[in-house]
Amino acid sequence: KEMGLHATGGYQQHKCFMRFEDQCGYKYLLNSASIGYANKFKSLLLCGSVVLYVREGMRHKEFYEYGLLPGVHYHAVDTAAEVPAAVKWLREHDEYARAVAEAGRARMASLDEAAVTGFMAELLTQYSKRQSFRVAPQPGAVRIDCEDDLWRHYALSHGWLSGYLTQDNASCLHPPRAGAVLSPPG
Repeated sequence: KEMGLHATGGYQQHKCFMRFEDQCGYKYLLNSASIGYANKFKSLLLCGSVVLYVREGMRHKEFYEYGLLPGVHYHAVDTAAEVPAAVKWLREHDEYARAVAEAGRARMASLDEAAVTGFMAELLTQYSKRQSFRVAPQPGAVRIDCEDDLWRHYALSHGWLSGYLTQDNASCLHPPRAGAVLSPPG
């Protein structure tokens, strides 16, 4: 509220802002609720530090959080008021703290592109089994057959678009139209 942007809209820089690269230099890191979408948990775990997870105010979970266990991958506390005592306890139990930090880092590091893609495929497969309606494209829908189509259609700024497109369209394999006469390659 110091800048008055709460009344007129706009972005207010946190006075205590710290880059993730700088945060990773600390042995203990704090994951707490935010006023918006808090997506820092995975980055904090990747630091290899002990992450103290404050449960109070955490209404939503990321998909990967269901594969994490308190006391194994992070150290949980119910409220922010419990953090100082938890840090004191972790200092007194350093071997445990180091094991939790390493387990959290290892678990997050294992979530590579293949693991996330596999999770999403399973999620959509299970969801489709429960679906009771037939999917029909909405008027004006754009067919997305490959990653390049996605970037071309949804890019808001074409200035940075070239950095993400595969220039040879290698990811685009458009199927032939129904009834098309195919000829030999070359």
